[in-house]
Amino acid sequence: MTQKRWTGLFPASVLPFTEDYEIDEPEFRRLLDWLSSVQGVTGVVVNGHVGEIAHLTPKEQLHVSAIAVNQIKGASRVVTGISAEGSREAAEMAKESAALKVDGLLLMPPHRWLRKGKSREEAVGFVQAVADAAHLPIIIHQYPAVTKACYDAETLVAFSKIPEVVAVKFGTRESSRYERQVRELRRCAPHISVLSCHDESLLSSAVVGIDGAVLGFASFVPELIAPMLDAVARDDWPTARRLSDQLYYLKLATYGGEEPALYNHATIKEAMAMTGRLKHPRVRPPVPPISAEERERMRVLLEQGGLLLAASAEPRAREARLRSA
Repeated sequence: MTQKRWTGLFPASVLPFTEDYEIDEPEFRRLLDWLSSVQGVTGVVVNGHVGEIAHLTPKEQLHVSAIAVNQIKGASRVVTGISAEGSREAAEMAKESAALKVDGLLLMPPHRWLRKGKSREEAVGFVQAVADAAHLPIIIHQYPAVTKACYDAETLVAFSKIPEVVAVKFGTRESSRYERQVRELRRCAPHISVLSCHDESLLSSAVVGIDGAVLGFASFVPELIAPMLDAVARDDWPTARRLSDQLYYLKLATYGGEEPALYNHATIKEAMAMTGRLKHPRVRPPVPPISAEERERMRVLLEQGGLLLAASAEPRAREARLRSA
């Protein structure tokens, strides 16, 4: 496979639902149109964590991918998440996704590794099975360092020898380990793109040197994140800091103060609904809806971040209209 650099911003899209919690296809298509039209967006990720992959059936996951491919029509790359507990299942899902003409795969580790851990041999075999089945570009999903599913630097370098592996989505969330992993990958496999998924600390993670980002946060404000990444690439740090200052309040609204919040996909949807970017913030059960107190906390921060006008009735009226539609 001829490898090419995977750079720029990849928003991980939320997934809208109807009143009976079915996929709201018209609203999803509208969202995909908007995300793929933003300057600096080079791909859209579906079936990620913020896209509620854990609450979708395998059939629904394929349907989501098919909608995205059909709607984006080559205007941007379509990357679909693959989450499975074993090589055979992951390979089958990857093969079915390839048949839909997606452009790439975001390969998550088996979640049993979170508790049990894994050997390097098993991890490489898992990725190789998916590569052999689909022959599509693969973005490795790096989980936080506090989990046993996190890959060490040597394993990431081993992945790079698989031709289909084109990038790593870094969610290490431990600065010293993250820097070593990035530096080792740059030294041993410079053809692999480094993509941050540190939604809550994007600018500081970019200082180490990244090629782009895969972010659920970017489903909400891609028009602010894309120019910040561009400023970083141009070493325009004053512009990057200015945008980061605005994003700080929006990040607090959706992700909380430290690690991503328990229900950050719900808070992102809520923020998008408050600002007229999504018709309704429904999330699939058993995740509960956002409380009135949490919504008010978010509203204050969205005002501070400049996406809602303080003391203005219009954002509230718009939100009410969207909820009743």
